[in-house]
Amino acid sequence: MRLGYNCSPMRYAHTARFRLLRSELRWPHYALRAYGSLSRLSAAMARGLAPLPPPIRRFARAIASDTHGLPHYPAPIPHGKSDAMIETYILEQLAALQEHKTLSKVAEVLHISQPAISRSMQKLEDELGVKIFDRTKNRIVLNELGELAARHAQILLEAQKDMIRAVRDADRRSHTFSYGSIAPAPMWELTPIISQLYIGMTIAADLQETEDVLKRGLVNDNYQLIVLLHALDDKDNQGNPIYYSKPFIYKKLSVLLPKSHRLARRKSLYLKDLAGEKILIHTQIGFWYDVCCRKIPDAIYLEQNDLSTLSEIVNASDLPSFVTNMSDRLDVTATGKVAVPLVDDEVNVQFWCVCKAENRRAFTALFNAIGRIEG
Repeated sequence: MRLGYNCSPMRYAHTARFRLLRSELRWPHYALRAYGSLSRLSAAMARGLAPLPPPIRRFARAIASDTHGLPHYPAPIPHGKSDAMIETYILEQLAALQEHKTLSKVAEVLHISQPAISRSMQKLEDELGVKIFDRTKNRIVLNELGELAARHAQILLEAQKDMIRAVRDADRRSHTFSYGSIAPAPMWELTPIISQLYIGMTIAADLQETEDVLKRGLVNDNYQLIVLLHALDDKDNQGNPIYYSKPFIYKKLSVLLPKSHRLARRKSLYLKDLAGEKILIHTQIGFWYDVCCRKIPDAIYLEQNDLSTLSEIVNASDLPSFVTNMSDRLDVTATGKVAVPLVDDEVNVQFWCVCKAENRRAFTALFNAIGRIEG
């Protein structure tokens, strides 16, 4: 006999009684079709998960209680707690146990007692529903399943750290404007502009000596903007620009000499003309520091980290130092001295402000302000 739903052969022996029940109900096929089998229907009703019409509820209760002689098949018992949420401290202890092997070492590293770790591991086994340890009289050891669980625990802990770091970085970026520059002079112009446009935000400016570090920082979102010596024209696979580059300032480097110096009457100089000189220099001048060291042979550099201190020494000394067209505008040129332009290509440069192309619209006001400086 075929009833049209999923029943085991054992239930067919009760066909006559089932027909009697079916004659008393209007929706027997609805109930069976909804749950697929009598045992699933009865299990659903026992858990209160199936709000069905009253006749069907009576039918299910009859099946569950075996009132009419129908066989009862209980729902399978779940293997462990399928909805268990394993707490972070348990995962940390499991990962530590895999690394340090013994409870005593884990207790020492995590600063907790061994019984507390044992209870945590027992709780973990209860939640997983499987044995993950081989226990002896004096120690517990991770078995094959335990090693698997520990590897996943480590992945989860790393994912949690990544989440925390990502959220905190996003929060920091929402309150901070971060940019990096290859030289200090663009920062003198750019920082006041950013402060005026992004009121209430913290301005974080980094001076770097290589463009690779700046570009990597932009790619990784450590910087929202970078200042380079050239534009970036990289494109993606579809030919779309990855970066947007805006011309910023053109900077010229000069050497500041006392009027009595042997080179003071020259219209221009090359860096090599300063060979053998003692030169006052600020250490935080970005890429220029390496250029000067490379192109001025046998020079002796008297380095100073603090810019204000360096300015005082320059004013009181007859030693050569460097100054830019930006320095003149900032009124730091010493009196009684002359600035002789340097004509080396490496020290007379155009700076570019670069951001990701996707952020160009967000920085429209900033680029407009930069354009006004350029003009």
